[in-house]
Amino acid sequence: MTDADTGSGASLAGPWRGVLAGDKDAYRRAVEPHLPELLAAAARELRYRRAVGDLRPQDLTADELVGETLARGWRDRARKPAGLEVRAWLLGLEFKVLESIVRSERRARKLAGVSLEASVEEEAQALDASDEALWEWYQPDDLLRWEDTIPAHDVTPADLDAADAYALSRQEREALVLVVEHQFSLKAVSMVMNLPPDQALRLLQGAERRVAAGRLAAEGAKRPVTMEPRPVRVKGSTRHRPRSISPSDCLSRKD
Repeated sequence: MTDADTGSGASLAGPWRGVLAGDKDAYRRAVEPHLPELLAAAARELRYRRAVGDLRPQDLTADELVGETLARGWRDRARKPAGLEVRAWLLGLEFKVLESIVRSERRARKLAGVSLEASVEEEAQALDASDEALWEWYQPDDLLRWEDTIPAHDVTPADLDAADAYALSRQEREALVLVVEHQFSLKAVSMVMNLPPDQALRLLQGAERRVAAGRLAAEGAKRPVTMEPRPVRVKGSTRHRPRSISPSDCLSRKD
């Protein structure tokens, strides 16, 4: 883990000052390099939410989640911590936006069975014209390819789609995803998740142990079972050798 996700306020103050002043072009320049990673993260998190029953395939797309994240980022741009880089802030915000949508969907299902499409439409109507313009500006076809970087870690990105990772609590899994998939430092995880560093560390350690243990158990179950040769007693000792019958034995046998 590195501290690449956090930076000094000075390194971000110049460009972000324009964003805070309402410069939409500055905001676009700040977020554009991170769009491929945001889209990949959105697709992964939607797979998870569908697998655990929080959402249906038709409820929300990765493009819609990224678009909502960008619109929310513009609206909440003044809330970005000075010591947190745009990339880490946007990824953390995407988790928060998705959780907010899932909670709205749960409430809607309990109250009147209202679909997520209606919930998203109501939220979109609440955005002002500038927010909607930012949403329309996001074009997934313009995204550059983004290759996953696999960190040197006991848990790999492939493990995040395993049943053991899905069985983690939401916070445990989020912390693990931020570290394993996005290579966040502990400092960045604690800032993004609004947790004390010691609590973030406990979440990570517990999640890592459970996922790694589940993977090892699954690998052990797949190993072929070999049959040990029967012990044969020879002159008072026991040693292992395969049983054999000589051709003469076969001829002398009376079946």
